[in-house]
Amino acid sequence: MQKIIVCIFSMLFFSSNASLYDLTAQANHCVQEKKYSQARVIYQELIDIYPTNITLRYNYAYLLKQLGSMHTASLHYEYVLAHNPDHAHAHIGYAQTLLALGDFTKGYQELEWRGLNPDPEIEKIKKIVAIHYHLDNYIFLLRAEWGMGDTIQMLRYAQELKQRGATVHVALLHHALGPLCRMQSYIDHLILPGDAILPHHFAIPMISLPYVFGTKKETISTPDQ
Repeated sequence: MQKIIVCIFSMLFFSSNASLYDLTAQANHCVQEKKYSQARVIYQELIDIYPTNITLRYNYAYLLKQLGSMHTASLHYEYVLAHNPDHAHAHIGYAQTLLALGDFTKGYQELEWRGLNPDPEIEKIKKIVAIHYHLDNYIFLLRAEWGMGDTIQMLRYAQELKQRGATVHVALLHHALGPLCRMQSYIDHLILPGDAILPHHFAIPMISLPYVFGTKKETISTPDQ
């Protein structure tokens, strides 16, 4: 989870003569207690007075995201990134708002910042997958990330790779998924935590798979398809 960053500045004459530091601390405390509406009131006042403060903008965007105001949150994330393009946590927050709004193309691209910097190797793999439909000569290692549900969701891409002729290795984070994955014929080699990694041509963190395959809302299968 992204952390709320405490912003320290000089004294601010507010309605209660409290300092900016104190007001920011109050807002952050409200966020930690999940009193998001109260925190929003404080941050709105602070942003009105310090509209160019990047840290306040980032905190406010995070808060708006928690409140479900994805479009407004995305605008504040865009402001932060326009002034600090390497703000990795802002990229991740921005990705989450975009995905919630259905902009999968840009959202998954922004999510590549989850490793603090996008991996150039992923761009290389993305081009290979886009240019070559038949992948018979390649071995792909798919590395699980995050929770078991995320791994299960991403297995659809392992199946697509197999359909295109690739050899598919899957490295799990959770032993509990072993029995399920062994039942999938499109997985050529399953690697449990602690097992050795076999030679391969390309390794892809699983959360990068939607980006590598250029996933769009229109290309996601529904139960009726």
